[in-house]
Amino acid sequence: MEIKDKPKAENLIAGHLSKLDNGESGNPLSDCFPSETLYAITDRLPWSADMVNYIVTKTFPINLSRAQKEKIRAQSKYYVWDEPYL
Repeated sequence: MEIKDKPKAENLIAGHLSKLDNGESGNPLSDCFPSETLYAITDRLPWSADMVNYIVTKTFPINLSRAQKEKIRAQSKYYVWDEPYL
C-alpha cells in the first residue's frame, strides 16, 4: 500500500479540519443543559397482562375495582390463551 500526501493548500478537507477547535483550549465540557428536563417513566404492564392472568388463573389483581373486574371478565370470552399467545 502506498500513501500519497497532499500539501495543505491542495487538501481542502485537511486544511479545514486543522482550523477547527478541538475542545482542548482549556474549556471543560459542561454537563448541564439550559433546557434540561427530567421525565419520569412508570413501568406499566401491557393491556393484555390482566386479561391473560384472568384467563389462565381465573383471579384478578388486588388493586382493580369491581367495574374493571367485570370488564375483564366480559372481554375475556373473546380471547383464548394458546401459550404463549393471546
